[in-house]
Amino acid sequence: MVDKRILVLIFTVLLSGFSFAEEKVEKDISVKFGGWSHHFKAAGPHNVYEREGYNENHQGLGIEYNQQLSEGGHHRISTGYFYMKDSFTHPMHVLSVGYKYRWRWSSIYGLDFSLNSGLINRTYRSFRITGNDYEVSYRRDTQMFILPSLTVHFTKNFHADVSYIMENSISGQDSPAIAFFRLGYVFSL
Repeated sequence: MVDKRILVLIFTVLLSGFSFAEEKVEKDISVKFGGWSHHFKAAGPHNVYEREGYNENHQGLGIEYNQQLSEGGHHRISTGYFYMKDSFTHPMHVLSVGYKYRWRWSSIYGLDFSLNSGLINRTYRSFRITGNDYEVSYRRDTQMFILPSLTVHFTKNFHADVSYIMENSISGQDSPAIAFFRLGYVFSL
């Protein structure tokens, strides 16, 4: 169960975007859903990470508020919350803010190059090697993150978020590189 203080913080951050919004700039809400990943081969001892496996269908759902910073539409800010099952099928919560640069391209509606930062509450897995065997342990933690991502807007409303998480950047040691994507639908405000 999510702590009520976290929910209050999430809604406060999401709603704060409306307080500084000007009427001339474009604003929207994106509903994010799904979440699929691929975990590349880990550098861990005896490849125990591969033997234990990973969840790669994250069954996520989230919301993101986006707003233009100027009438030209290229510079944007965002804030959002996303829930999903992490790589070990445990609940994961992500609260983020981000800067986006939107590039319009003739073949698709647009590309957003984003830099996101925030808090992530998830499970971390570690192993202790015991002779020819190993013991698995899990811990839950909240950490800050910074993550670049790319959003491909196929139409005005439908898009996909894509990100690549470098090896050892999540839990610090022996974690694999991860390619991740999720889908989204935009509602204009």
